[in-house]
Amino acid sequence: MPGWFDQTEQIARAAGMVGASVTAHSIGPLRMGNSVLSAGRLVSHTCIELPGRTEKRACVIAELEIEGTRLRFACLHLTLHKAVRTEAIKLLAEVLPVDEPLVVVGDFNAHVQELEPLRSVLTVPDMPPAGFPSFLPKSSIDHIAFSRHWQLEELTTVRSWASDHLPLVAELTLR
Repeated sequence: MPGWFDQTEQIARAAGMVGASVTAHSIGPLRMGNSVLSAGRLVSHTCIELPGRTEKRACVIAELEIEGTRLRFACLHLTLHKAVRTEAIKLLAEVLPVDEPLVVVGDFNAHVQELEPLRSVLTVPDMPPAGFPSFLPKSSIDHIAFSRHWQLEELTTVRSWASDHLPLVAELTLR
C-alpha cells in the first residue's frame, strides 16, 4: 500500500543489520507483531502463534549465524489478560526449540512467578530489574529466558524515554 513501509526492514537497513518479523494482529493496513534485529546472518525465521483475546499474539524466532555459531533468538509480547497469558506461557514451554542455543526476550506482562512453566526448559532469572513504567520503574514484567547453553553475566536496565518500558540488557556468554 502506498505510504506504508516495513518498519523492521527500514530500521535494520539504517542500523546495518538484518531483521525478521512476524505479524500477530492487523487492523486495516496496520500490522502489529514482533521483530528481531541482528548483526549476524539470518538463516531463517518462524512464528509461534500465541493465544490472545482481543488481539492475537505471536512469538518470532530467528535462527541466526554469528561468527560461525548458530543460535535462535525469540521475541514476544504477551497479553495483559492473566488466563490467556498463562496459556501462552505453557504453550511456549512445550514448543520452544531448546535443543540449540536459544534466548527469549520480551514484554511478558508477567511477574517472574508466572513464568514457572518456562523453567522446565529454560533459565529465567529470579529477580530481573524493574523496568515498568519507565518514568518510575516499579514492576519487573519484561524478561529474558535462555537455554542451558548460556551463562548470564549481567542483567540491567538502561534509562530511556523511548518507551513506557526501560530496555532490558543482558550480557550472556555461550558455554
